[in-house]
Amino acid sequence: MTVKVPPLKCQGIKTKLVEWIKDHAILEEAGTWIEPFMGSGVVGFNVRPDRAIFADVNPHIVNFYHAIKDGKITVGIAKEFLEKEGALLQKKGENHYYEVRERFNKNGNSLDMLFLNRACFNGVMRFNKKGAFNVPFGHKPEYFAKAYITKITNQIKYVADALSQYDWQLFVRISKKRFLLFHRTILHIATHRTLAGMWTTSTHGQSRMSRNFTIRSVQRQRNLSFQPGTVINIAQIPLLINMLPFSPF
Repeated sequence: MTVKVPPLKCQGIKTKLVEWIKDHAILEEAGTWIEPFMGSGVVGFNVRPDRAIFADVNPHIVNFYHAIKDGKITVGIAKEFLEKEGALLQKKGENHYYEVRERFNKNGNSLDMLFLNRACFNGVMRFNKKGAFNVPFGHKPEYFAKAYITKITNQIKYVADALSQYDWQLFVRISKKRFLLFHRTILHIATHRTLAGMWTTSTHGQSRMSRNFTIRSVQRQRNLSFQPGTVINIAQIPLLINMLPFSPF
C-alpha cells in the first residue's frame, strides 16, 4: 500500500501505521468513521471511508482542512502563495519566517499555517498556553524549491479530491465535560486534570490552551448507556463505530 502523506506535518504522525489500521478496521456500509484526534489526517485520508467525522482540539488543523474543502485553498492558490513566501524567505532569511509567524498569531491564516509548518524547525506543530505558534525557524531558507512546492500542492489536491468525493465532516471539538476514550478493550473516562492539552476560547474569541486532563481506566462493557451528545474519542488508533445511538457532536 502506498500511503499518501497529507500537506500538514504533526508530531506522532501515523504514516507507518496506516496499512495496519486499514487491515484491521471493518468498514461497514452504514458505519461512520470517527477520528476525534485527526492530527495530520493521514489515517482517515488513506482509509477513505464513505462517511466520516474528523475532529481535533487544535482549531488551526481543522480550519486548514475546512479551507481546502471550501475551496479557499486550492492547488493554484497554494502554489502562488508558497512561491511568493518562499522567495521572500530566501531573500530575507529567518526575519521573514518570524514576520509570517507574528502575522499568523494575529490572524490565524491557514496558508500562513502551511508555510510555518514547512519552514519551522523539524516540522513541529507547537503552541504556547496563549495559543500562539512558537516553533523557531528551521534554518533552511532555500526550502521552497519548485519540486517541493509541487509535492505540497499534490498533497493538497489529494485531500481536496477526497473531501469533495466523500461525506466527510470536520469539527473543532471543545468540551468541558468528560470524554470517553476507547483504546482496544479499555474504556477511559477523562476528567479535568492532566492528560493532554486542550484548546479553549477566550472572551475575545481567540484560541488558547486550557488545563490538561487526568485519565482513569475501567473495563469496557459491550452495552454502555450513552447520554445524547456524549463525545466519543478514540485514543491512539481510530476505530469504526457503527450505528451510534446518538450524535457525537
